[in-house]
Amino acid sequence: MVKIDRELFLRKELRGKYSKEVIEKAINHNPAYAGISVDDINKIARSCIIAERNKVTALSAAAGLPGGFAMFGTVPADLAQYFAHILRILQELIYLYGWQELSLNSEELNEETKNLITLFVGIMFGVNGAVSTINKIAGQVAKQVAKNFHKKH
Repeated sequence: MVKIDRELFLRKELRGKYSKEVIEKAINHNPAYAGISVDDINKIARSCIIAERNKVTALSAAAGLPGGFAMFGTVPADLAQYFAHILRILQELIYLYGWQELSLNSEELNEETKNLITLFVGIMFGVNGAVSTINKIAGQVAKQVAKNFHKKH
């Protein structure tokens, strides 16, 4: 459910909009190399985001239908499903913007791929939120270090 085949995805998104030659160049290299404009890539990206958002919203709403105490049982599955969709859209976007196939097989997942996924998920959640959180933590750590320093000296 999480793995997006790069070639199939690009073929599906570019079919009907571009010639076979352009599509082959996009698959063999990347969409920008094939001559697809950044505006067109951005439009396709927005379309993919909307489609995934609609899927996750519909599935989430369906999972929460029983309501009441049954909702407590659906939260972990809903959260896992949410992150699965994040990984799906992440792959779609990085393929559109020029990255090659990602291997999400846990046995083949190398450090570079893990770092790339972490970076993109961080960006998707918002850099400002991450920076704000890091600043708060750093401030608290600094206060604690200052307290401990004064106690020792």
